[in-house]
Amino acid sequence: MNVFAYHPSDPGKDLVHIDQWLTLYGPHVAGRCRICHQAMTVTAAKSQRQTHFSHANNSRCPSVVVNHVPYANLQNLPRDPALAANAKAYTLKNIEALYLKMKGIDKSLSWKEMIGFLEIAKRERVWELKDMPLGCIPYVLLTCADRLSANNFGRATDVFFVLEASPQQGSFWNFPVGYKRLLWEVALPSRNVTSHVIDLANPTAKSSDWYMRKIEPLLL
Repeated sequence: MNVFAYHPSDPGKDLVHIDQWLTLYGPHVAGRCRICHQAMTVTAAKSQRQTHFSHANNSRCPSVVVNHVPYANLQNLPRDPALAANAKAYTLKNIEALYLKMKGIDKSLSWKEMIGFLEIAKRERVWELKDMPLGCIPYVLLTCADRLSANNFGRATDVFFVLEASPQQGSFWNFPVGYKRLLWEVALPSRNVTSHVIDLANPTAKSSDWYMRKIEPLLL
């Protein structure tokens, strides 16, 4: 369940926890979702269930499990095949650092899962996405899976990842000055969400020959 929302009049779209929301605005003021920017209402404010924010029944927000299709919000974005070589070369050169950056979000991420992301990226033509900052690659890769299964290495539940939609009209890849774009982690079956700030800084670790040999067939 979603326990964070932003107030529709807040230009910074800062997230407010449901408990603070009830104090500031009460149960009858709708918040906005940072994933899809649609309105959400306060639910269960008078019951024994955990009070939270809920989307409308017809919401197409990808955080709603029945709507979740891996990579769906990127499938119709513009592409340019001429861009693929540069994106692939960047990924190959920095593959180990990108993997470690992704493990900073999901510490139990396995190399096998990473290979799976790259296979999907090849199939879905991720490398051709027009205007995608290279710094977004690790976050885009995490959204490629239907779900990552719970394991014994720190992932307590199944999860999937969703990129926040752009808060501005126009390019999906707009990053307004002073505004932190987010990657959302949705736990299953609870639907509890956790936000991760997208950091576009280039990784600095040099990839070892072992890692590069493993993924060269997917990036050449």
